[in-house]
Amino acid sequence: MPTPTSLTGMARLARRMAAAATLALLGVGAAHAQVVPLYGFTSSGGSYSALTGGTPIDPVAGGGSVDDGYSQPQTIPFGFRFGFNVYTQYVVTTNGWITFGAGSTAYLAPLNASTDQMIAFFAKDLRADGPNVAYSALTTGTAPNRIYKLEAKEFVQYANVSASGSAQLWLYENGNIEIHYGRFSPDWIPGSTNGVQVGLRGSGITDVRTLSGAWPAPTAGANAADVLPNTGANGEIPADGQTLLFSLPSGDLVPPVIGNVTLTPPGGGCLPTAHVVSVTPTDASGIARADVVYTAGSNLPVTLPMTRSGNTFSATIPAQGSNGVRYFVKVVDSGNNALIAQSASAAYRDAGLNINAGPNLNTFTGLTTTLSASASLGGTVRITEFALFAQGGTGATSPYPSYIPAGTEDFVELTNLGTGQVDLSGFGFEVQGGGAARQYTFPVGTLLQPQNVLVLHIGDGTDDTGNNYYNTGGLNDQLVSGNDQAFVLTSATGQVVDAVVTNAFTPSAPVTATDWNGAGVSSPRGIAGAGLYGPDTNDASGWSATDATQGSIGAINVGLPVIPSTAAITWTGPGITGSSTANPLTTYAFPSPGTYTYIASISNGVCTARDTVVVNVTVPTAPTSNFTVNNTAPNRGEVVRLIDQSLNSPASWQWTITPSTGVRFIGGTNRNSRNPFVIFSDGGCYDVKLRTINIAGRDSLTRSQYICVALSPYCLNLQTSPCTNGFINSVVMATTTLRNRGTGCAVGAASSPAYTFYDPTDSLTASIHADSAYTLSVSNSSNGGIGAWIDFNSDDIFDSTEFVLVKQSAQNTAGQTFSVRVPIPADAALGSTGMRIRSRRNATPTKFDACAQFFDGETEDYTLNILAPIIVGVASERVRALDVYPNPSTGSFRVDLTNTGAKRIELTVTDALGRTLHTQRAQDNTVAEVRLPNFAAGVYFLRVRLDDQVGFRRIEITK
Repeated sequence: MPTPTSLTGMARLARRMAAAATLALLGVGAAHAQVVPLYGFTSSGGSYSALTGGTPIDPVAGGGSVDDGYSQPQTIPFGFRFGFNVYTQYVVTTNGWITFGAGSTAYLAPLNASTDQMIAFFAKDLRADGPNVAYSALTTGTAPNRIYKLEAKEFVQYANVSASGSAQLWLYENGNIEIHYGRFSPDWIPGSTNGVQVGLRGSGITDVRTLSGAWPAPTAGANAADVLPNTGANGEIPADGQTLLFSLPSGDLVPPVIGNVTLTPPGGGCLPTAHVVSVTPTDASGIARADVVYTAGSNLPVTLPMTRSGNTFSATIPAQGSNGVRYFVKVVDSGNNALIAQSASAAYRDAGLNINAGPNLNTFTGLTTTLSASASLGGTVRITEFALFAQGGTGATSPYPSYIPAGTEDFVELTNLGTGQVDLSGFGFEVQGGGAARQYTFPVGTLLQPQNVLVLHIGDGTDDTGNNYYNTGGLNDQLVSGNDQAFVLTSATGQVVDAVVTNAFTPSAPVTATDWNGAGVSSPRGIAGAGLYGPDTNDASGWSATDATQGSIGAINVGLPVIPSTAAITWTGPGITGSSTANPLTTYAFPSPGTYTYIASISNGVCTARDTVVVNVTVPTAPTSNFTVNNTAPNRGEVVRLIDQSLNSPASWQWTITPSTGVRFIGGTNRNSRNPFVIFSDGGCYDVKLRTINIAGRDSLTRSQYICVALSPYCLNLQTSPCTNGFINSVVMATTTLRNRGTGCAVGAASSPAYTFYDPTDSLTASIHADSAYTLSVSNSSNGGIGAWIDFNSDDIFDSTEFVLVKQSAQNTAGQTFSVRVPIPADAALGSTGMRIRSRRNATPTKFDACAQFFDGETEDYTLNILAPIIVGVASERVRALDVYPNPSTGSFRVDLTNTGAKRIELTVTDALGRTLHTQRAQDNTVAEVRLPNFAAGVYFLRVRLDDQVGFRRIEITK
């Protein structure tokens, strides 16, 4: 196992760890507590009396219109306590709610929108231009028992001004809140999608007290998406005189102050180590308890109770290997309301440098062997391109890739020039100088494959991890090509990996003269970005600025050097002349039997990582050949693996398959590989022979008629015409590997067959998940129709119910690509199955034409692999059984919670990094609606908690 040891101090870590502490990977923000759900609630009947003598309020004087408008700030003649805060002003909207902050024209579901500190008394899409509409306010009583009464009299529905209703909001000097409802006209039309919201919202979408259920007996909960009845005759009308009371809880309403959270020792050490988290919180009512919640890698969160010593609480997070760790502190006060405060999330990662010397080996006396180690080298990542004010300049090729949102103009591109994967978890990126100055830490789980690029937007936005697109946060569009700037990339252990400047800027710490002594926009060879493992060899040809023409943001630049992942590794061990030698190591000829130990090492100037490999040397004995295969009866096109089981350590292998026609070695293997992969294109039975050789002799084994290949189980003899017209140009399945853009037919190939079976390799196959959906895109050479069949139940028959119409005849011009969304059934048979694509010249394939003979067009057969539904976390059969629909959706979907048997149900939407984006409560035997109208298109995860069981469902939003 790798054993990093410290070489130098960790001074540079302080800067990077401070930036890491700003991450909110657990979906938590700054310290907060929820008080609004503590409000008591009662509902009662009574009589409604309109206000007389009140002060009129213009409901649109602050902005907007009579449809969606808001008033100027209105003064409350006493300090009104709302949650933690005391207010003397508010703004009323025309849509049935008030805010203690800025005005808003929102008319749909404000309780689960973006406005905090608000009260919804009848929140709906309303208007303030009915024949008798009047807004007014009146203060009654004497201090300290005054009541401020706001009335919205005879407001009307949007698009239904003949329907009117009245309500009053009473704010008591003691902090209580009452809502009184008057008469609603009987022609009020219930909304089918825009229900009435009534409730309170404090510091966020989880700090709410809302009502749901029936108007005569509403129930109170903490679900921002709750609505009161919105179906049936007069379903939205409360009783005349109905009164709702939200009573302010008594006692302590001030949450704890957490203060500074310290980590000892600081994260980013060379060795995986335990860390002590400490905090000294304060609260007038005292502290009841404190916990540390941490997540290591992709594991589930762990809660550690903190122990108390005096006023300080502490807990120890055990060593977590090289996993990235995210953590926060939660503190509960001793007051009668037990308020909770939560710190911002922080992150660290130890042992960021890793090396793998490979497995232990067996060999013979008199032979040499080659040892090759590989390392996770952040030093193979380089800043290869930047674009300043790019949309208006000429620096990077436009248009940009589709995953880059329109209007974002400042980018930096990183490229992994190495030959191995790089884990960028905890790596830091810093912009120095000018208004764009900022620090950013890459989240845990950021992996960059060899010869791949990562685009970092210098500004705010939504990450797209699938496309290696990240956002630093902060203001957008602050970089200007004439400004002096420095761009600095640092490793997880704090060392400068690459540094680049513009306009002769002089970088500041952590950059030193060792890292940078150049100037200008280019990256001079041997000077700029010395990095961890040698000079930055990409010169100005690898750069792009607004006044240059090289490169293209989002695509690897041509001509960049390759940095081997074996660079700077050294070996020590028997037979090495001097203290060490470079990687890879060819050992000496082992003189005698025994055990020989070699150590591979690598250093980045801060840490050294080591790994050991043992070579067991014996006197040679001739091999005994033996083998098996993973499948002796494959279908045509299925991958077969030949598995060597020979004894006495062969040095070479020779496989012979007879007959050899239609036999193809794949996956970078060949007949001399130890365990090659093979595909058979023809049916029939094959002999397999393995010959093994080592220094002491040779041996062979033949298994006759060992692999018998079946022809495709699907109907054939489909095309009676040659491949002359109506043929298929391309078949692509988005978000999979299937990318067949050069299909079997060609223009004028009159003698070519109009049927092709594709081996399931490389870009000619796809792995898809049940209970998901994929976009299938096909083009053909005529304007005829295209159909597709996928054998979802894997019964070797393309059923009519498994048909998808891609396009109809004459629907497009020749060569145009048509796309269709293909839902994969949740109960689809898992494993290998077939997909058939058929095109016509002047007709449209029907669902019954999977086996019909065509006299034109083309047929192509593919092999797909259906995987289990994407469910991560603790697998719960109850969660698996939930019906989530529609999925994909445009931002609103339903969860059928019928007969779950759960007393506590929570629905939480997270992104791919586990950050909480939305949460709500729900009840058993209901259908809960989750509305995410402002979410960007992409893949998210729905976390469902049913009492003590938690499961995840993949959801997709399309726009």
